[in-house]
Amino acid sequence: MNKKESGMIFSQKTKGYFFVMIAALFFSCQTVFGKFLIKMGLSGLDLSFFQFIIGAAGIFIVCIVTGKIKTVAQESKGRRRWISVMGILSAVTTACIFMSLETLNAGIASMLLFTNPVFICLFFMVTGIKKIGLWNKLALIIAMAGSMMVLNVFGASSSGMALVGIVFGISSSVLYAAYNVYYDIKMGQYSIITTASFTQYLAALTIIIIHFDIFFDFPHVTWQMIGLAAVTSLLTNLLPIFFLFKGINLIGSEKAGIVAVAELPFTLLVAFVFLGETLTFIQIAGIVLVILAVVVLQKEN
Repeated sequence: MNKKESGMIFSQKTKGYFFVMIAALFFSCQTVFGKFLIKMGLSGLDLSFFQFIIGAAGIFIVCIVTGKIKTVAQESKGRRRWISVMGILSAVTTACIFMSLETLNAGIASMLLFTNPVFICLFFMVTGIKKIGLWNKLALIIAMAGSMMVLNVFGASSSGMALVGIVFGISSSVLYAAYNVYYDIKMGQYSIITTASFTQYLAALTIIIIHFDIFFDFPHVTWQMIGLAAVTSLLTNLLPIFFLFKGINLIGSEKAGIVAVAELPFTLLVAFVFLGETLTFIQIAGIVLVILAVVVLQKEN
């Protein structure tokens, strides 16, 4: 391999890491904003409903403005069943995340969600579809250790955790791992706009079916809730999926899953800004470990 080819590969990998990091930055607001909305009176399913209804409307507007409606229709023709799986996975994953927030704090919910690299790596190790190298495994260990330190898992009060919340949190992790792997293996040949569109449309339809009773209980929803839910949807749902899909295309779901663990310190920082939470020495050390994991990941061939 000559220097030019080596430089191009490094550039593509660097771009992939950058895109996933940006996605993580936006995703990091999800549990914090979600927890705030739940405290305002929305349930986890209510929040999921508004997130995907608004997301579907947003992506439809994007398609019209950019003239991509025809592209989406052509690319999805005869393949909509396969693309639709992304939407169902997205809907159920998000519902589990928000439902875990009903009984867990934002930090613990994020910690459980971002154990998903473990399941991604385990999937590839068991199936042998992709080789999981030594550096990749080391980065995973460092990232998870740093994440537990960042969220002070071992110092968290057990009274603030409920079994049902833990179950929903772990379920969100397994489903999010499946979501990333499925996109990596099955959806790479489609344009991001096509995948993003069907993800939002089918996720919205899935949530409507699951939570149809919301149409009979709208009085408890205020315009303030809807407005904040709209901001949450655009910033933590619609925008980051473009960066995430682009990043997965460049570096694969196994590396993207580990890099996305950077969301955890981002979550802590967002919680500090909006909720006034402070950083301890252990949490700062954890942030350093998560950053180190991303650097170690660069060593993977």
